[in-house]
Amino acid sequence: MLKTDSGLRQLFLHPIEIIKVEIIVAVLRFCFMSKAREQLMSFINKKAFDPIINASADKYDEKDRGTLEDIQRKTENEKKQFEKEFTTAEKVKDGFLSDVRSKSAVRLNHALEHLKLPTLPSIKDEFMELCKKLDV
Repeated sequence: MLKTDSGLRQLFLHPIEIIKVEIIVAVLRFCFMSKAREQLMSFINKKAFDPIINASADKYDEKDRGTLEDIQRKTENEKKQFEKEFTTAEKVKDGFLSDVRSKSAVRLNHALEHLKLPTLPSIKDEFMELCKKLDV
């Protein structure tokens, strides 16, 4: 048993100290989530966007070259959208899943498959595993 309440006060943080701890926790959470966002973006870029953008038109016939160029423009725009609009790991995940479920992307995904290029639905399982690992 403690003789004075000064010992009890040592067990509890002063309100200013609590605020400091909360700020530290918020900063650490932000840093972690920033890292998670970076990892998710890196994954999407490496597995989907960059292979499409960097695909060489030389291995396709005339008709498919036009399709590839159109898809590359769309993919560059989508990549920029992800970079600008999806500022947190959660927003990246939500944006990715929205694109995977998009009915308007069906035609695009079919064209990508025809060109033997990756689609977002084709990397969904790996992406979701990464989200789970990052606790997003």
